[in-house]
Amino acid sequence: METQIPIEEMLDLLEQTKKQLPALPFSWPLEKQFENGKFLQFKYWDTQCIWMGFQMGLRCAETIGKGEPRRQQQARQ
Repeated sequence: METQIPIEEMLDLLEQTKKQLPALPFSWPLEKQFENGKFLQFKYWDTQCIWMGFQMGLRCAETIGKGEPRRQQQARQ
């Protein structure tokens, strides 16, 4: 499997997105929890839910951009 967008880069993108979109609530606390120096999750559940959706969207976009689903489907035929 090819390299995916690193978590740190996705976290930066989420922070940039929050700053650039005025419609997003300022009440999103972006306080992070770490374990052994690595990002574990966001401290607040609402932000964690947003993060999970954001992360899934980026992974889907990454996969579609590579055309992997189409190639896998063609290989099965």
